[in-house]
This record gives sequence, structure tokens and C-alpha cells, in this order.
Amino acid sequence: MKSAPRQFRNPFAALLAACGVLAACAVPVLAQSAARESAPRAPSKESRQTPARKNDAKARERQQAVAALFEVADAAHSLEDLDARAEVLLLAAAALWPADAPAARAIFRRAWDSATAADLADTKQREAELRAKRPAGSAVSVAETTRSRYGALAA
Repeated sequence: MKSAPRQFRNPFAALLAACGVLAACAVPVLAQSAARESAPRAPSKESRQTPARKNDAKARERQQAVAALFEVADAAHSLEDLDARAEVLLLAAAALWPADAPAARAIFRRAWDSATAADLADTKQREAELRAKRPAGSAVSVAETTRSRYGALAA
């Protein structure tokens, strides 16, 4: 019986799970070297599997990780904090890049758009606060932006 993909309510937890599955798929060499160094044991069920079955299992795990990353990216829109939304999208896109670069580019674009919206909202809020503190007619400048913080990571 095939089960439906697990739904995560917290995008951060889903991102963490997806990254964990991707890491597990990407580092099978460590497990192989550790198995070679250990003392010989009775053949396990996993070692009796054919290489094709092992590859199928790895492919399924990779597909599940990619699906979880897409789920995280889709769930990010529910985050009210635009900075957090941009960060979640950025992390999901970075983790997805090796598996699906075109989709990761699209998610990077969504992260950029979210960072732009966060900057605009933050700039308006800071300018309003500074106007309230300064005399009338003074210029207001707000330098740091979300895009400047996350832009270096996307490059």
C-alpha cells in the first residue's frame, strides 16, 4: 500500500526534513566506508538487495526529498513575516539546486520578490519612525535591506 506524502505544518520543519533526506541521499560513500572498516557480520537484508533495488530506493528517497522541498516552497507563502518567507524560499532553492536547477531558479525568484516586498515594508516603517523623530523637511535614508543580506547567498 502506498502512503500519501507527509504534510508539514511548519515550513522550517519540512525544510529541515527535506535537507536531511537529501543529505542522506548525497552521502552514501560515508556509509560504505564505515561498513568496510567494521568487522564482517552476517549479511543483512539490505546487503542482499540487488544493486537495482538499492538504486530504486535511493531514487525514491531523492524524489521524496525533492517533493518535500517543493512542499516547503509552496507552504512559505503562508508565512506572514516576509523576511522569514524570503529566507525559507532561499534555503529551499539552494537545497533543490542540485536536483532541479530550473525549478530552483523559479524559487530563487520568489525569494527575491519576497525580499523586495520585505524591504519596501521595512523601509516604509523605518521612514515613518524617523519622520516622527526628526523635524519637518529632513531627508530620511535607510541603508540595509533584506535583498542585500540574501543577495550574496543567491549569487
